[in-house]
Amino acid sequence: MVRQAAQRTLVMYLGRVVEAAESDSLYHVPSHPYTKALLSAVPNPDPRVERNRQRIILEGELPNS
Repeated sequence: MVRQAAQRTLVMYLGRVVEAAESDSLYHVPSHPYTKALLSAVPNPDPRVERNRQRIILEGELPNS
């Protein structure tokens, strides 16, 4: 939905902007690991594609600050 509604997209992680780009560019070539993880969570309506989708799960502890 954001891709069609916005020309630019900001991705925030822990209250900070971690990536800002033209929406099409961000969806095709995300650079931040959190952006990649978010995009890997988007469901696909095609059951064959969805079944083989590789999710990116972030690991580690959240920082205290």
